[in-house]
Amino acid sequence: MIEGFSAHADADGFRRLLAPLAKGLRAAFVVHGEAPQAEAMKNILAQAGCPVVHIPAPGDTFTL
Repeated sequence: MIEGFSAHADADGFRRLLAPLAKGLRAAFVVHGEAPQAEAMKNILAQAGCPVVHIPAPGDTFTL
């Protein structure tokens, strides 16, 4: 259970939190932050083992 996230969490702390979960995901969506920060988060998720990471553009749709 994740009680919440800090808007100021460091990348290493987020990696440690995410590592046990990432490989069990089918996909992740980065929907917050400016483009450079969203790309950085996408890279963190991918390096942690998340198989697919999307950064949706406004109007994009996905079938879940």
